[in-house]
Amino acid sequence: MPKVTFAVVVLIFVAFLTVSESCRAEDNVTSFEKNLFDATVMLSSLDKDGNVRMCTATAFEREGKKYYFLTAAHCVLKEGMLVEGVRLIFFGDAKKNDTAFAKFLTMDAKYGGDGFAVFEVELQDDSTPTMPIAARDALLGEEVSSVSFPNARPKQLFRGYVSRENQDFEFFGKNFKDKVFFQLYGAPGSSGAAIISRKDGTILAIVQGGDGAEGSTAVTGMAISNFKKFWTEFKNKSKQSAK
Repeated sequence: MPKVTFAVVVLIFVAFLTVSESCRAEDNVTSFEKNLFDATVMLSSLDKDGNVRMCTATAFEREGKKYYFLTAAHCVLKEGMLVEGVRLIFFGDAKKNDTAFAKFLTMDAKYGGDGFAVFEVELQDDSTPTMPIAARDALLGEEVSSVSFPNARPKQLFRGYVSRENQDFEFFGKNFKDKVFFQLYGAPGSSGAAIISRKDGTILAIVQGGDGAEGSTAVTGMAISNFKKFWTEFKNKSKQSAK
């Protein structure tokens, strides 16, 4: 009898540890980050000269099975001109390795390569989540998350914080208006990735670049308020043209 009792106690203890580990693992990733991971894709393009470009894009809005993906303008520009080539959305994870052709929709040319670009993609189903655009810009010290494909490696989750918020200032003769700075890892391939608030899960900025050619934890983004205004104006013009 004592042996049976001891065995039962051991089993209960093991079960408790298993559940506890599972809960801790779940708690390590927020629901917003899970959605961000599933909403993030690799944007790949091939120009007429055979040059391949790889960036990151994020689903932020949809109409049925038609999705809109946000990325950085320089991902579709070469020497200031729109790159003509095959563009492909690649989900790049174990659960969903689907690919789909991405149609270039519009670009905010106001900031040149530091602006935003939007692609329209028709997906086979409507199970891909979308990340909402923030109603505000990033705040100094705010904790953030981002998912990207740095150096053409598998999709990964990164965390950091806002190191400088959006302000109109110059430094050594260079204007940094509408730029937001982050302590967050990024590398070639991370361009265009959404940076979200860990507090409310909304897109605060889009990765534009970093301080290192091979990778850096000092990342620059364009304030999302600029995109929000641009996207609203674009949709209003599209509605008027459709009438």
